[in-house]
Amino acid sequence: RAWRSARTDALGRFAFGDLEPGRYTVSASWNSRAARPDIELALADGEIREGLGLRVPRGETLSGRVVDERGAGIPGVNMAAELYEALVPEEEPEEHAYFYETTDETGEFRFEDLLAGEYSVRAFPRGIPSDPDAPWMDRGGRGKTGSGPLEIVLVKGATIRGRVLDASGAPLVNFTVAGHG
Repeated sequence: RAWRSARTDALGRFAFGDLEPGRYTVSASWNSRAARPDIELALADGEIREGLGLRVPRGETLSGRVVDERGAGIPGVNMAAELYEALVPEEEPEEHAYFYETTDETGEFRFEDLLAGEYSVRAFPRGIPSDPDAPWMDRGGRGKTGSGPLEIVLVKGATIRGRVLDASGAPLVNFTVAGHG
């Protein structure tokens, strides 16, 4: 059976050809969003079927704020959300669905056009100003689309510093140092 795919253009248009006569199911998806329902159709030899319209429902929203221990918002934090469990099990995508955002100047983030469900949300404070002796640690939580804002509190981590020296006390260059806990 022939299987074809095409990317939509800036106007949402698509086309694919070189199909044999027969029955086809046409579907559209992007990340975890999918058109509902799929379109079932039959093509005759040489037929050109035009005007198909696939509707993608409006996605859900998951929002929140990243704050420090005092409750002050932290701007510029990279955020990632991964679908943990879809509200409607039949809509669960076959592959993991990830979404990315960055907190605004007040520490707020907003993921839009999500599939309804529960998400694992992580804050990655790399590259934002931090005390070198107490850098921000990655933190996360779980949130459901359509629920109230999720608050993620970043805490300061500890630091280990030292030197690698040879037997005479001279510094050794390009050694990899690892810590395990």
